[in-house]
Amino acid sequence: MGSCPPSSPFKGTVATDDQTPVPGVQMTLKKGNINKGTFTTDDNGQFQITAQQAGCNYKLIPSFTNDIPNAGINTLDALLVGGHIDGIQLLDSPFKMLAGDVDGSGGLDPVDIQTIINVILGVQADFPAKPTW
Repeated sequence: MGSCPPSSPFKGTVATDDQTPVPGVQMTLKKGNINKGTFTTDDNGQFQITAQQAGCNYKLIPSFTNDIPNAGINTLDALLVGGHIDGIQLLDSPFKMLAGDVDGSGGLDPVDIQTIINVILGVQADFPAKPTW
């Protein structure tokens, strides 16, 4: 009656779209509004969270602190989003499309291009809908 199955550990790897491991990512495990623990990925992007009750609706939230707000973002990103919108060259990964949707509208549009440019130029400090990492 509402009980959870036996406990199991959470483990995995945080990596980029091209499978490059990302060290230093904080992985926070939550059950409802309760923080069950925060763990950091190692040099290989791997993390392991101690055994928790299985099947009980946990949420795993990654976060990464970057000292440079627009690190890795440049005008090519705005051009690639524009090329996708215009059908010239479609982005080849759902991860790239998610990254390009900087306004959080659920799709790529000219507002995303303008927002990327604004962040690059320093007109805007960051993206309204997501972190830059």
